[in-house]
Amino acid sequence: MTAPLYTKITGNVTNQVLITKGGDWSGDMRYITIVNSHASNNLTVSMDLYDGSAVVADLISFVVIPAGVSLSMTDTPHMRFNSKKYSLRVTTTGSANCTIIIK
Repeated sequence: MTAPLYTKITGNVTNQVLITKGGDWSGDMRYITIVNSHASNNLTVSMDLYDGSAVVADLISFVVIPAGVSLSMTDTPHMRFNSKKYSLRVTTTGSANCTIIIK
């Protein structure tokens, strides 16, 4: 079983790779939790699958997570992907710090 992947993000990022195409981490995810750790700013998050030249699927788009709130997505088939073909990327706005946990 793969250990959880923890990514801490400070401020805004565009197309930051969380799981690298062809890397060691499997795309067989059981859950994704996004924690907005900012005291007052809302966090807007988008996640997509990228094949190296184009976005092939959006997992979530422009989801607003209020300050101090977590979003959990659990064991849904659309979260699983072939990590040999695609990277999982995230974009955040709102100048809010967050932690993303993938298992």
